[in-house]
Parts: sequence; structure tokens; C-alpha cells
Amino acid sequence: MVSNNRLTDDIQQLSIITVALMIGLVLFAGVVYYLISSAEAVPGTFIDEQLDLPLVGGFALICITMSRFLSNKLIDQVPRERKQDYNAAFGHYRSAVILRLALLEGPGLFACVIAMVTNNHLFLFVTLFLLAMMWLSRPTATEFRERFDVRV
Repeated sequence: MVSNNRLTDDIQQLSIITVALMIGLVLFAGVVYYLISSAEAVPGTFIDEQLDLPLVGGFALICITMSRFLSNKLIDQVPRERKQDYNAAFGHYRSAVILRLALLEGPGLFACVIAMVTNNHLFLFVTLFLLAMMWLSRPTATEFRERFDVRV
């Protein structure tokens, strides 16, 4: 049996990682917004004017789907006896959360870079959407309790 305080501390540490990833993306998006807004650059395209937004949006949606699928698969593959050991269970949960967040951060950074290359603010909305998805995917004690058999 593990104390609630330990779980709370571990979730807080994982939440700090989540916020750090989100802050990095926000700062990069802010720099890109500043560069786009302050420059008198000619708008460009990445591949094609008609395909850029669907390409970036599609990539983001694929990564959102994969973030859930792969993190769930990682947790589901944990043997039952390891799900009952707190240290092992939380290690697997930590790995799943970091994988989930990385798969959301990547397309956010990609959208920022495309916004900078094309001088198009619309791509920053994709980044904002991915930030919202990161926030919704943050680790919680409730999710940990539901996915693992550890008594907390």
C-alpha cells in the first residue's frame, strides 16, 4: 500500500514536466508570432498554398491519435504483477505520459516552424490546439488509479 502523499508528489513531478514542455512550445510560438508580426516578409508556402494547412492539420491529428493509442498500448502491455508494484507501475505511467506529450509537442513545433516559413498566423492556431490537447492529456492521480492495480 502506497500513501496518497507519495502519489501526489509523483503526479506533481510529472505535471512539472508537462508544464515545462508546454512552456517551451508557448515560448517558441511567441517568438514565431513576433517574427511574423514584426517582419515585412512576403508570405510564402511550404509545399503549396492549398495544401499547407491540411498537411499540418492532418499531421497534428495523426499525432493526437497516435499519442493516445501508443500511450494506452504501452500501459496495456504492462504485466499484471508489475501493475501492482507502485514503483514499476508509476515508471510505466511516467513513460506513457512522456510519450503522449512528446507526440503532441512535435506537431506543435512543426506548426510553429511552418508558420515562420510561410508567415501565416493560422498555423499558430494549430499550435494552440495542440497545447490544449497537452493540457487535457496531463497526468492525474485518477488516471493512474484507473489504469493500475496499485492500492493508494
